[in-house]
Amino acid sequence: ADNAKAIFGTGTDFEIYHSGSKSYIKDTGTGSLRINSDDFRVYNAADDEYMLRATENGEVQLFYDNGEKLNTVTDGINITGSLQFADDTDTYLSRAAANELAITTAGSERMRITNNGKLLLAQTSSYDVFAASIFQVSATDSAAGVSITRWSSNAYGPYINFGKSRGGLGTYTVVQNN
Repeated sequence: ADNAKAIFGTGTDFEIYHSGSKSYIKDTGTGSLRINSDDFRVYNAADDEYMLRATENGEVQLFYDNGEKLNTVTDGINITGSLQFADDTDTYLSRAAANELAITTAGSERMRITNNGKLLLAQTSSYDVFAASIFQVSATDSAAGVSITRWSSNAYGPYINFGKSRGGLGTYTVVQNN
């Protein structure tokens, strides 16, 4: 019957009951509520989809609509899909392609690190101009500019050094200075 309670412990330390609209497992005693299992699973009400699974000495998996979205691994976590912000769902970090990372803001991909180490800004695929460029900025309008500003009260301005190695690693000749 609704509102009938199974009560355990002294007084009302632990209760299991149904209120007529919700089911409850209620621990109000001292100490913690412990559930011991070597393979703990939480399913939906129809008992046909995972919601959570925790394996002893193994992973903890979280599911959305029966699809695994997050699981713990030995050295961190794995996610399926993108890493989104709760209050800004069109800004996220995602796996754009195999071994590629993308940052999206306002629903548009703004930056990508490719599988061969290129940093792409305002573009989703790399191109070669004269040689393979590691840093690329591309656009079809005025947004393709690069600005370097140094905010300082001294006489030194912003600078870029272009160098080329003519020997081993760490030795180079400055091609343009100032």
